[in-house]
Amino acid sequence: CHVSGVVAYVTGGGQGIGRAFAHALGEAGAKVAVVDLVLAKAEAVVCELSLKGKHGADPQVLLYVSRRKIFYKPLLF
Repeated sequence: CHVSGVVAYVTGGGQGIGRAFAHALGEAGAKVAVVDLVLAKAEAVVCELSLKGKHGADPQVLLYVSRRKIFYKPLLF
């Protein structure tokens, strides 16, 4: 399955199945936006993808969610 050029928002992407999906989609060619409740975990997955040469959305996108707000943080590597 090739998803080259598609931006995939992976909820729960900081750990477990979400992390696995983020990596699988990155390997398939998608630009991955990692969404998680825990900022540090989401940042770690974005870092892992970058180290593997898989680029996130332009610029790399990290979204994290608190109980009532969604935060957008562009990551520049």
